[in-house]
Amino acid sequence: MASLRHRLAPLGGVAVVTASLLAGCADAPAHEPVTRASCAATLPDVWRAAFDSGARDLTPLAITPGGEVLAARDDGTLREVVQIGDNQAPTLVYAVPESDKQDAGFAAADDDWVVVGVRRNPRGANGVIPTLVRIVAINRADLQAKTIVETSAQDFADGAATIDSVALVDGTVYWFTRDAYARRQGTLRSYDLASGETADVTRGMMANLRAGGAGLVWDVRAGADEGRSAVGVATDLPDPVRDAVPDDQRAAIVTDGDSYAWPADGGIRRWSAESGEVKVTGDFPRADLLVAGPYVLAAGPDGRSSTIVDTNSGAVTTAPYPAITSGAGIVAAWLPSADKTKPAVATIVDTAGLPPLTC
Repeated sequence: MASLRHRLAPLGGVAVVTASLLAGCADAPAHEPVTRASCAATLPDVWRAAFDSGARDLTPLAITPGGEVLAARDDGTLREVVQIGDNQAPTLVYAVPESDKQDAGFAAADDDWVVVGVRRNPRGANGVIPTLVRIVAINRADLQAKTIVETSAQDFADGAATIDSVALVDGTVYWFTRDAYARRQGTLRSYDLASGETADVTRGMMANLRAGGAGLVWDVRAGADEGRSAVGVATDLPDPVRDAVPDDQRAAIVTDGDSYAWPADGGIRRWSAESGEVKVTGDFPRADLLVAGPYVLAAGPDGRSSTIVDTNSGAVTTAPYPAITSGAGIVAAWLPSADKTKPAVATIVDTAGLPPLTC
């Protein structure tokens, strides 16, 4: 694993960490940027069939670098994190203890580790806000689990120190602990999965940690930048992406491990080493982006659909499947249901097996 060098700098009342990878990335072949005008497309029947046939009674949480889906499973008694690979059969990764009181609300993975965020979420409770109480790392080689951090029962009962959110970036687990449940101020800490070392990274007011294409991203909760997303711990980007996106816009970059995408004036941009940079122009949603191979997905304005952009053709279509997560060309989404009394059902689709979108 490449080592990290950190530098602190102020941003909106929160110290921002820059991490530069000492082991550089190989230069990608040069491509001239391409601009394509968007055109309206109809979602092909084969795409609909793929989404409908991928239904799973699970809640997708993340997709591993190898394309396996990590999902939460609840059979009414046990709550677990499972992995779905090429054979489509779920295999157990982690059994949540005290399943009547706790569930898995977060998962992320690299080649060696799965990280799970365990929430207090009593079964059948009404009006309870699920709250992170434990972060666990599971070795993918032997499925041995170790607890990285845990909220004490007393702190939870008193509304004291509360884990706000967790993310996995470049072999390091980050989590933000608020000083108290009702406070914004807190401490960002890190745990190096290789060395086992824990460190205090910075203090400030932040929330909603997540892994973005440019590194660790959080929402700023203080100062002139309140309400804005920021890259708090920056990691290396491919040179063409770094050159194309200004520092203050990099929080919006997303990646599936091979492709990078970001919103741009008048459209969206996507870069991969294979295709280079492509811009698709047009008036379509560009919020909450995900990328899967040549496809960029954006949350629909109604929250019940996804806009899908094929950057190879410029074709844009709306699909009645709100996307959840993506990675390695895989998309997980919710299936529409007319019966709102039944639990939502997710679907898992490998976009590599689908025909391109055309107009």
